[in-house]
Amino acid sequence: MKDTYAILPDRIKAVIIDGIVLVAAMFAITEIFSFFDEVPDMIRR
Repeated sequence: MKDTYAILPDRIKAVIIDGIVLVAAMFAITEIFSFFDEVPDMIRR
């Protein structure tokens, strides 16, 4: 049985999309935390 792997352009596209999703998630979490007056230090780190 032969393994098949994604070609390079598909891998690059996946990395770019993953990066965009991570930046969007960080932005969303920052916006959610901005609604709270005090956020515990444990969550900030």
